[in-house]
Amino acid sequence: GRAPPGCHDQCCHCHPSEADIKSKQLLIEAYMHEKEDEKARYLEKAQKRIEILDLIKKQREERIKKELVALPYKPKKIMQSQPEPASPDFSNEAQETYQALRQFD
Repeated sequence: GRAPPGCHDQCCHCHPSEADIKSKQLLIEAYMHEKEDEKARYLEKAQKRIEILDLIKKQREERIKKELVALPYKPKKIMQSQPEPASPDFSNEAQETYQALRQFD
């Protein structure tokens, strides 16, 4: 191609040297390699996250299975009668809340 007006054949902007081209290629390759490494690290983290979530799910399922197996053998709650109020100002609402919470024990 023709050089822009005001440029001569040896102009460094129009005709980069072989060294310039090589160094630019090296920079591009280094950048691409860095991007590939970064992507690999993120994929590794994603894989590890999936493995951890799978492990948590498996542990939860095993715990639930054990609880279901143990359920018939758990001692029944003896305290079926109304508990005595701790103090005279033990409100009715507080007693209902206490009863509701006792069901989760």
